[in-house]
Amino acid sequence: MAFSIQQLDDDSKFTHALRFEVLEQLCPRELVSELLSRCHAWGERERSLNQLLVVYYVIALSLFRRLNLAAVLSHLVRGVRRLWTNPCVRLPTAAALVYRRRQLGTPLMRHLFQRVCRPMASEQTTGAFRFGLRLMAIDSTLDEVADTPANAQYFGRLSSGKNQSAFPRGRCLYLAEVVSHAIVDAVFAPCRVAEQRLTPVVLSRSVQAGTLVLMDRGVVSAPVLSTLVHQRQAQALARLCGQPVHPC
Repeated sequence: MAFSIQQLDDDSKFTHALRFEVLEQLCPRELVSELLSRCHAWGERERSLNQLLVVYYVIALSLFRRLNLAAVLSHLVRGVRRLWTNPCVRLPTAAALVYRRRQLGTPLMRHLFQRVCRPMASEQTTGAFRFGLRLMAIDSTLDEVADTPANAQYFGRLSSGKNQSAFPRGRCLYLAEVVSHAIVDAVFAPCRVAEQRLTPVVLSRSVQAGTLVLMDRGVVSAPVLSTLVHQRQAQALARLCGQPVHPC
């Protein structure tokens, strides 16, 4: 396979030379640029790390979770640093990265998630469909969040006093495609919120017709079935609790 080495000019900016080919296959630059303009998130002036690259940096944070903020950026740019004419170029500090993330905000990442995260399987994918319906699943978990006063106040902790959890925890409920494990929707809430309250939110906005949704026991209820069957024209499969589920 033919390949070429990237050519870097002496007067070009370091961050302008960065390319994240794998991420850009899933999140094209044109799409990210469009959303940056729509959300008015480009920034008033050009900085050493523009917001286009900050978007890919934020995505990379979830891929390299064992690295700190500055180490993730260093890992992403280490190939370009070997080609750069000035080996002493300084990367943005962790404080600068936090500041740029805060400037970027959440609306753009939410819009990007909605545009990109879709079921990946085709009708030819083994195990993706049963009874002519696409297999999807809903499940929830408790994830730790940063130990800040704001997070502790909103998300809460699992216990109090001497036995309280070390970090605040959030209830995360996901809708995912079974065969690919691709997450297509998510909702986050305080840790003490039951998944039964969050499930209708995900179902009403993301489940498509012709879908079979797998759920845990205890999640199925009349509102859930009404949302699935009547509003979304989908089906549900779950174990039932001891008490009967009343007809919708």
